[in-house]
Amino acid sequence: MMTAPARDARLRLLRGLRLCVRPGQGALCSAGRYMAVAALCVLCYGNSLRGELVHDDVWAIVNNPDVRAGASARSIFSNDFWGKRMADNTSHKSYRPLCVLSFRLNVWLGGMTPLYFHLVNLLLHASVCCLLLVTCERCVFSQPRPAFVTALLFAVHPVHTEAVSGIVGRADVLACLLFLLSFLCYVRSIGEAQSPGLLPPTHSPLCLSASLLLGSGAMLVKETGVTVFGVCVLYDALVVCRGPLLSVVLLEGQPPPQFQVSNMFSSKFALKHGYCILVSHGLTRLCSLVGRWGSAVLGLSTLLLVLLFSWKTVAQNQVWLSREALFRSGIHTLPHNAKVHYNFANFLKDTGRHQEAIRHYNIALRLYPRHASALNNLGTLTSDPKEAERFYRQALDINAQHNRALFNLGNLLKTRGEDAEAEVLLKNSIRFGPQFSDAYSSLASLFAEQKRFAEAKAVYLKGMEHCPDSSDLHNNYGVFLVDTGEGALAAAHYHQAVRLKPEHYVAMVNLGRLLRSTNDNQQAELWYKRALTVARSVDVLSPLGALYYNTGRYEEALQVYREAALLQPLSTDIRLALAQVLVISGRSSEAELMTRNVLVREPGCIECYRLLSAVCSKRGNHSQALEFLDQALQQETSDLSVRAELLFSRGNQLREMNRLEQAFQSYKEAVQLKPDQSQAWMNMGGIQHIKGDYAAARRYYKKALALTPGSRLLMENLAKLDRLERRSTSAGGG
Repeated sequence: MMTAPARDARLRLLRGLRLCVRPGQGALCSAGRYMAVAALCVLCYGNSLRGELVHDDVWAIVNNPDVRAGASARSIFSNDFWGKRMADNTSHKSYRPLCVLSFRLNVWLGGMTPLYFHLVNLLLHASVCCLLLVTCERCVFSQPRPAFVTALLFAVHPVHTEAVSGIVGRADVLACLLFLLSFLCYVRSIGEAQSPGLLPPTHSPLCLSASLLLGSGAMLVKETGVTVFGVCVLYDALVVCRGPLLSVVLLEGQPPPQFQVSNMFSSKFALKHGYCILVSHGLTRLCSLVGRWGSAVLGLSTLLLVLLFSWKTVAQNQVWLSREALFRSGIHTLPHNAKVHYNFANFLKDTGRHQEAIRHYNIALRLYPRHASALNNLGTLTSDPKEAERFYRQALDINAQHNRALFNLGNLLKTRGEDAEAEVLLKNSIRFGPQFSDAYSSLASLFAEQKRFAEAKAVYLKGMEHCPDSSDLHNNYGVFLVDTGEGALAAAHYHQAVRLKPEHYVAMVNLGRLLRSTNDNQQAELWYKRALTVARSVDVLSPLGALYYNTGRYEEALQVYREAALLQPLSTDIRLALAQVLVISGRSSEAELMTRNVLVREPGCIECYRLLSAVCSKRGNHSQALEFLDQALQQETSDLSVRAELLFSRGNQLREMNRLEQAFQSYKEAVQLKPDQSQAWMNMGGIQHIKGDYAAARRYYKKALALTPGSRLLMENLAKLDRLERRSTSAGGG
């Protein structure tokens, strides 16, 4: 037997009346419902704001060149969701430019900070829930209560956790938002059909245009957004035109078709629209059948369901807070899945937890013994080269085209000097993985070491053609150009590396070094400081300290080197650089103590003896300075230039002690090892000048002048010789 409310509803529909919202109990109640839905969204997903960028977020945002600041906006509309060209064979073919554009706006407004990405997702979800409430009130239910229940269930349903807590899920949430807006605009744009079966007139062309625009936007956020146009057509045919199918469905007591057309939107996020509407509709019908107490029980059950969903959603958000939590959840759910263990092992390897990574790689291999990638990665984690080679070769036995194993084995053989096989392996790595940029860099490096510069250059150019978004390739090619004397071309590639990867501090430091070599110290300092904003590491601090030292800014150099020494307290180079600045800035006692401490750890440290000699010389203790230089010369070194500099310094100390003959001999040994020491030749000339051997003095001065043309001091010394010789000739003639 049909109840009165159901009978009334059927009669209204049979008279041709559209389903529409009835007046509520006031604007305040209506606003309260929307605030309650939004607040519930915030309560359920508030803990997701602490989350990192996890899973596919890394590839869609962090590693996506289209998302980075400075990238061409045109590329967003020509590449796929992951930043690959749509025409590329490796492209995913998922075309979602508006979603990528939203990521780009996020980066522009708040950088790569995960908080802002999660905040946008949360706001979008709250907006979708409120729009669903609007849609249900206007187009689905005649009472606000079932619409409110639908929105509540949708807001807290735990199936949405991935879409809201995972940043990549924004494609679903944003497409759903535009879907609902497009549908609402379409509903507002049309009037009522004059009679059943006739098409309705267009009431508002502006709203119809907005519907088309928003529907197209939904499609450009996620491909399934195009289904909004199908939903509008069905709504038009079955509801507005009041076709016979609608009457049959309603007479049988089933929910209206528009309850279910949203299920056409084949996304897990939007799919729950229809389910939530059906549940709310079922509860409404049950309430009309079971009476007052039954309605109370159903209401309490609904409240408990909302609370249960809320608790489950809050708990599920914890899984998406970090990559580790996500991987551990996967292992807990699928403990016998080799791929899950392999992925977790990759994460552990990337975070430096190598022993745990090895354990999970071994589990993956136990579950699937032919896992070539697990064998390859085990090879990268072992410290034994023979064991590493065994793992790589096992991986290649399983998959002879495994480009990573080919690359790793090639690099291993290259370090052992087996260049011929290494070259073959690296070429095959490129052949089977043409988008693997590291293989190009490694092969080019091998050619450069063999002085095959033309081939190395060709490999770099080919690599940049196949991997145009590789910042490392551009940086490495820049280094190659500097090393081969084409430094003028290197700057463009360093700049490109930074454009592709704004946090590429190595390219910034290399650019700073290049600018220093051209005496553009101001620009070099700016690039070093920019690199420091990315990474306050010794690799950045050391060249900046050297710049300050060489430009006479000793206090700034001291500050930079002290910070570097705190980061690497056992680094000999940093300690000695700091000691050198301390000496030049008049803090020789601290410099001496620091140098002696280094000498205790490294008794054969030549630079330590030289620095201690400089400290003693600064104090005027030339005999002690000479002793330290003699100790330095007793140490073994294969670098002849170092020995030549020590002999030159020894000559200086002997000259200060007025032991000119020994000083001359020390300078002579220095130029025999390093003939381009202009200062040594000049000092030899000075000693002969003092001794009165003007011919020998002139010979040495001219050799020094040939090395440093235009030296005013040498020209003055030669002029003095001329005057002395003229004077001597005049005296002899008189």
